[in-house]
Amino acid sequence: ISPIPSVPSFHRADEVIASLPLGKDGKAKPLGSPTAALQAGFASVVKVFAWTTEPHFSQPWQMRRQRQGTGSGFIIEGRRILTNAHNIANQNWVLVQRHGIPKKYPARIIAVGHECDLALIGVDDDDFWEGTIALEFGDVPELQQSVVVVGFPTGGDNLCVTAGVVSRVDVHQYAHSGFSLLCVQIDAAVNAGNSGGPALREDSNKVIGVAFQGREDAENVGYIIPSSVVNHFLLDIEKNAGVYSGFVTLGITWAPLENRHMRDFVGIDEVDLGDGLARSGVLVCKVDNTRHSENTLQKGDTLLAV
Repeated sequence: ISPIPSVPSFHRADEVIASLPLGKDGKAKPLGSPTAALQAGFASVVKVFAWTTEPHFSQPWQMRRQRQGTGSGFIIEGRRILTNAHNIANQNWVLVQRHGIPKKYPARIIAVGHECDLALIGVDDDDFWEGTIALEFGDVPELQQSVVVVGFPTGGDNLCVTAGVVSRVDVHQYAHSGFSLLCVQIDAAVNAGNSGGPALREDSNKVIGVAFQGREDAENVGYIIPSSVVNHFLLDIEKNAGVYSGFVTLGITWAPLENRHMRDFVGIDEVDLGDGLARSGVLVCKVDNTRHSENTLQKGDTLLAV
């Protein structure tokens, strides 16, 4: 693993950008060295302050006590800030603060995707966007690829940078929603307050994921939302005129047909299968009746392919 790049000594984000050469379009262009490119990305990371009031489900006539928490986020195209949904869930008031600038700006919620634990927020004050650059997204990282996580975790007020490698790419349950989506495990530290911060490639300021959760029962285990899930979230909002519609689900619970006795029960080894179909599948255990009728899927059906 290469050494962790030092936090830039600039006091303002626009000084970071001013130190970079300009391209033909007049925009800042990162230098060739990884450190310079990463420092340019640091200027786009913001701290999110949220005051939230959760509903009281056992006593629905009243609300729980208001709480205040902090998280991270980063600037993307369209004058938008991407962060985690659990940072601003049940929010009453949201403020954002740029790295190196003491002033906090009121923010508004643009869209929230609780399934994928992502949210978009905006700032109406033009002064906030002065001298900022939008981070771009890269591809889904590969195993052993170096990654740098940037954010404002607990333990201090300034920007924090941790480095590690990609340990695993797998479908994992998102703690905020209980929904299972593609997830990337890294060994870089992801602590409270890191949520919503970008995970950057070590050799550029391309975003390959969004930090969102860790594990208390394990060491050096953190999780980021991969860029493919983020792009689906952003594209869904773009296609639906700013409204998030969610991820497609089959609407069933199922069990794999690995047990020999279960395979004998459904008779999968005795039927004639078409070309290209293997003798494997899943048994439908429960069906969401709001999504399926008697003419589609029923409990006890066997799915061989989708």
